[in-house]
Amino acid sequence: MRDQVRRVLIAEDLPDAARPLVRAFKKKPAWEIAVVNDGDIALDFLLRRGGYTDVWRPDLFILNINMPRVDGLEVLEQAMLVSRGSRVDYPSKWRRERE
Repeated sequence: MRDQVRRVLIAEDLPDAARPLVRAFKKKPAWEIAVVNDGDIALDFLLRRGGYTDVWRPDLFILNINMPRVDGLEVLEQAMLVSRGSRVDYPSKWRRERE
């Protein structure tokens, strides 16, 4: 199992936030990485539609909650339907403001 390639989909609209994640995964040779910059494209990837009909299924999703067009929560909802057994992480700088 050590030699098995694992696959991660990073959905992050801010390049400065995605870069350290990509660097971290590149240090581990057993990871294949895909990065998309909005939730709509993440859905295309997950549902294998549009230009993503021949892509692999991720073993891990890293989703930004606050993305344009389709947010990370909507992507997560779809991911749970099509990719059972995958892990999901959703780092976000979003904070609830105190009232």
